[in-house]
Amino acid sequence: MSCDEFCNMATVVTLVSLTELKHLRDVFKSFDLDNNGTISVKEIGKCMEKLGEPMTEEECIQLVQAADKDSDGSVDFFEFVLMIKDEDKDLSEEEQLRQTFNTFDKNGDGTIDKSELREILKTLDENPTEAELEEMFKLADNDCDGVITFEEFCRIVNSEE
Repeated sequence: MSCDEFCNMATVVTLVSLTELKHLRDVFKSFDLDNNGTISVKEIGKCMEKLGEPMTEEECIQLVQAADKDSDGSVDFFEFVLMIKDEDKDLSEEEQLRQTFNTFDKNGDGTIDKSELREILKTLDENPTEAELEEMFKLADNDCDGVITFEEFCRIVNSEE
């Protein structure tokens, strides 16, 4: 998992609870008809038709373009969540970051350790290797104490904006 993917994942978790995240993952998978990890214009059209809400090809293109943050012509899971949650902007950025951090901090000790990060990543259907976890911690853990503090978490998330 790259730094960009890690930051995307942190942003997504900022926006939704783990229960909602699991639900959105299921919805995303139902739209991803070819199971390639992205939703294309054609897949959007087919799924909306099945849902009884047919869209023209132009409407599907516009929807994908609006959600496609990396301009690759399709919508990945992180873009999908951002698209769904775009209307949900009541919390300040710091409140969203604090909620996200607390979601990661399972034991409530004010830090995120590798096992807590691994658990969240598994919820997102990511299975990082030990080396990938080490790399994430090298990026985020400024003081090399083996845990990520709220301040370190904010720094790494905000560094990608």
